[in-house]
Amino acid sequence: MKASRTLLAIVISLLPLLYLNFIFPELPDRVPIHFDAQGRADNYASKSGFYGFQFGLAALSIGVFLLIKNGHATKTNATPHTQETFEQVGLGSTVFLAAINFIIIQAALATDGQKLIDYVLLAIPFLFLFLGNYFIRLKPNYFIGIRTTYTLNNEEIWRKTHRLAGRLLVAASLMSILPMLYVSFTGKLGIIFGLVAVGFIYPMYYSYQLARK
Repeated sequence: MKASRTLLAIVISLLPLLYLNFIFPELPDRVPIHFDAQGRADNYASKSGFYGFQFGLAALSIGVFLLIKNGHATKTNATPHTQETFEQVGLGSTVFLAAINFIIIQAALATDGQKLIDYVLLAIPFLFLFLGNYFIRLKPNYFIGIRTTYTLNNEEIWRKTHRLAGRLLVAASLMSILPMLYVSFTGKLGIIFGLVAVGFIYPMYYSYQLARK
């Protein structure tokens, strides 16, 4: 299972590069690789430079998977269930990063930075929705989760905090997806900050409240 997930993560990470090979002749000679908040290109690369940039992103995606997959080793009493969860989270992160790479390629092809920004911001609630689903059953570790002094030192506080954080992330992410399609750039940022506050910052405070009881 380990080997198959690792191989799958590598394949997923390389899919944007495979796609780039097919559309490479269609790229402009100066490829936009960075856009400002208004979607205007403010940095460019050659076609070969853009290919190298995408290769680096694919390598980063594989590295993130391997880092998360081995994160269970940061706690000596890790169980097979913990390792399974970490590998699934790593694979989900790989899918997210590969999707971002596809979006970057499409934006470079269309030279439309605003759509790039919109799609990337829209992808964030889906990432939080995915994480929330795993937070509900995430076991104590030093790598992923609401890692406060209180949660790391008390498994019951960890369990209650992550069950709350997972439910809040799932609910808030589901409620934010539709508004993200219609609000302005500033509104999208506000929704994302709200998701972070609800799904991460408040559970940290909640763990503190549990520890005081």
